[in-house]
Amino acid sequence: MNWRKKRMTQSELAPLQEQFATYHRVMRNDPYLAMFTHKEPGSDAMTVYMTGPNITMLERHAPGGWEDSDAPSSADLNLLIGREDCWDRVGVRKPAGVN
Repeated sequence: MNWRKKRMTQSELAPLQEQFATYHRVMRNDPYLAMFTHKEPGSDAMTVYMTGPNITMLERHAPGGWEDSDAPSSADLNLLIGREDCWDRVGVRKPAGVN
């Protein structure tokens, strides 16, 4: 899986999240298309991780600062957009307590 990540604020994330959701619908809920977030306590920013076919084209909705990444792993990871069954498929370990 090709992963991309970027640190951003919620207001920076909003346009990307909207476009990613639209792309997810257009791709008919592709099982390999997902967006995760990790927010550290006490911080206004979060790290956004995305994977799936042609995801780099979505970077224009939050330009600059994107970098290649490994699959995210954190006890505080949230699935923002993607199929509920995508965790294992995209190589991300579900945090304890996530169904």
